[in-house]
Parts: sequence; C-alpha cells; structure tokens
Amino acid sequence: MNAHEEHGDHDAEEFRGTLTVTFVPSATGAAAASQTDGPAAEPPTAPAPVAVAAHVAGNFDPLTGGYRWVGRLAPHEDLKHAFEAGWTEVTLETPDGDVGHGTLREANLWGGYRVTGTGSPPFPVPEIVLDGETS
Repeated sequence: MNAHEEHGDHDAEEFRGTLTVTFVPSATGAAAASQTDGPAAEPPTAPAPVAVAAHVAGNFDPLTGGYRWVGRLAPHEDLKHAFEAGWTEVTLETPDGDVGHGTLREANLWGGYRVTGTGSPPFPVPEIVLDGETS
C-alpha cells in the first residue's frame, strides 16, 4: 500500500524529507521594512539557508488550471528567528534539486511553520495529459 492509498487521496502528490529553505526578499517582507524615504538603502542580508525536515503535499486544480501545495516545516531555531524578523518568502529545494517558491505562515503549536505555494512545488509531479492531447 502506498502513501496515497493509506490516506485515500489519489490526487495528491507529496514529499517527506529534508528541504533546504532559502529566504527571499519581498516587497512586503523584511526587505521592505528596511527601506526609507531617503537615499536608496542596501537590501538586508538574507538569513543563511536552513535544512529542515518537512512534509509537503499538493494537487492540480482542473477548474483553475493551477497547482497548489501546502506543507509543514519542523521546528528550527534559525527558521524561527528569520520568520520573526519578517522573512516569509522562501524557496524550498529537495536534495534532488526540485524547487518551489512559497510563503511561510504562522507557527504551529510545536514550533514548526506552515508553508504554502502555488505553481511548481518542491517535489516532482506527474505530467498531465488532457483528453485529445499527445505527450
């Protein structure tokens, strides 16, 4: 029995393992907080990438044509400090090089963080062939 059969969800893809979290400046996050009305300031230096245990899953929405994914990142002190400093835009990468861009959300009860994204997830997804198309 595979993970999809255990959970009864044949439409979700997922990744469990270690992801590297890289912090990305955003217009509304930590980079924006350092800008002033005066001369252009240097953007803040992003925190160092963090390797954390993660569980990420997602699915294709045939009505919107988009892919949405969500996950949990294990507690990590560096992740906590970066989040508290306003660094919420992230890039997640698997050891195999699959990359997804997402947003850190609130901390959970155990000190880990929720992460959400749209578009390419940080794990491989199967190719979808629509009726009438050839691959």
